[in-house]
Amino acid sequence: MFVVKKIIFKLMVCCGFIKKLLKGFEILVSPVVSLRQLERSSTRERERASEHLATVEEHYTRQVNALTEKLRNVEAERNLMMVCKESLLSLA
Repeated sequence: MFVVKKIIFKLMVCCGFIKKLLKGFEILVSPVVSLRQLERSSTRERERASEHLATVEEHYTRQVNALTEKLRNVEAERNLMMVCKESLLSLA
């Protein structure tokens, strides 16, 4: 009976020691896991930011093209009006 109690006690001590080792291992592994999670999160954020930037650039490019076309049309109308004005003045 005494021998069984000794064995049980040693097993309990070993279990406690193993638990402490596992906790220490969790402490060591946890930052690595957290670092990987941060890296993945950072990568996703960079990809989203890159996609957003591409979308914004595309939008501004379209706006610039539209405004350039509008400016060409206004200049063409102005030139036409100037020609009409000069023609009318020459007739008078």
